[in-house]
Amino acid sequence: YAGKAEVDGVERDVNFLRIGRIALLYQTTDTESSGAWDPTQGAWVELDDSYRSTILKGLRIARNEASKDIMFVPVQAPEAAK
Repeated sequence: YAGKAEVDGVERDVNFLRIGRIALLYQTTDTESSGAWDPTQGAWVELDDSYRSTILKGLRIARNEASKDIMFVPVQAPEAAK
């Protein structure tokens, strides 16, 4: 879904990609910047350019513009059970 996120201190138009309860990612509409929500920090963390095409592919799958496929995205390690 489309929305706004603060990227480098500036509010930018982005496309969000939610993958179940595992990951929440964004990519700016110009595809120049991508990030992931880090629940431990409570903030967006910018991702390197190696995730650009993966997130774009995920957004295309979510819009039914591409067929479902396996994706490699950054996820937080699970917490240990107490």
